[in-house]
Amino acid sequence: MPVNGDSIAALSPDELNAEHKVLAEFANLTNSQVYEHIFSQRMMLPKRNVASLHSASDILGTDSCELILPTLHEALQTELFHTADSPEFHLLDIGASAGEIIDWCLAKELEKNIQLNRQNIIHVVEPNSMLLKAYQQKICEFPHLNQGIVYNGRVQDYFVNHQIGDFETPLPLTPLDFINGLHVINYLVDINSPSIDPSNDIISFSKFLYSLLKPGGTIYFAHYNILGSLSFDDKEIFQKAQQIISSRNSLLFEGEIIDHLHSLELNEFEVDDDSDDATSFEIHKRKVKTIPTFNSYSLPSSFYARSLADMAVLLLAGQLTDVNEGRFDTKLLDDVLRQVKEAALTPVGMNEKKRFGLTRCLRGGEMVWKVDFPLIISIIRKEKVHV
Repeated sequence: MPVNGDSIAALSPDELNAEHKVLAEFANLTNSQVYEHIFSQRMMLPKRNVASLHSASDILGTDSCELILPTLHEALQTELFHTADSPEFHLLDIGASAGEIIDWCLAKELEKNIQLNRQNIIHVVEPNSMLLKAYQQKICEFPHLNQGIVYNGRVQDYFVNHQIGDFETPLPLTPLDFINGLHVINYLVDINSPSIDPSNDIISFSKFLYSLLKPGGTIYFAHYNILGSLSFDDKEIFQKAQQIISSRNSLLFEGEIIDHLHSLELNEFEVDDDSDDATSFEIHKRKVKTIPTFNSYSLPSSFYARSLADMAVLLLAGQLTDVNEGRFDTKLLDDVLRQVKEAALTPVGMNEKKRFGLTRCLRGGEMVWKVDFPLIISIIRKEKVHV
């Protein structure tokens, strides 16, 4: 077998040392801790010579934030323009992570409400306690941002609890202007569950969020398709992965989710802001007819890592959906690391790509590994219909 540059790099002492360190690091972690290690210590890792993150371009681990920001800015600007006559702007950040998005987008866009004397209320759902605390601290850094409801738990539990009538889970009392769901779709379906129904989960989740919107409101989803790049020796897991990929593609890229939101369009109401009970979903001024609209984009995105072992950790983001305090199954990491190493050591012909699009490239002034996958942006709006 011919030895190419990638193979030489994959077999280097630095790579072997990094592999030992990563395997030792993940040997005794919980699923919740693994989630934090993937996100904070790999995905949001600063580039060389960057002390702390000040912009999305400072990130080494992924370019998805840079790709998301333009369409997120545009979606927020559109929503601010259409709801300029409301005294409050309510935003739900679901699967919120550590709050970098506040620095890079939300704070700047929502500052425009100051001139309109509008209050900005941010509601937060995040399963990881450490990331949630960081997000809450970030809100406090901006005087024009106010914290609304906070839920420290799984996204699945947040909407399932309301489906089964557990109303102790906090719910915004005022219809929402904007719902931000960056990568939340990746954690919606647990591939390791005995049985799954990804289409039903996505539809139920989307219906729940859509029901929280005021007429004219927007849902912004972004998710990456890592599962489509991985292989699974377990036939049952492979079939589940195909189900998840197919459901995400048909519903949130091709737009079939719209067919399931039409049933909600006829009985939407506009809240009477002059009422003492204007914060309640039950008190309304007049009936407003709405229809759902949908736009989607597929953007080429990449992960970047200093070692193959670190790249395998990043790719775990496609499988780790149950963020709990249970012991992490290291076989997941072993399997992904094996696939990444095989890709690095497999020679390819001229003009051919390795599996995952794996290659070496420069990022932030250093040579790193890179893998490619599509980033899907889905925007759902509850449009008012003038009758």
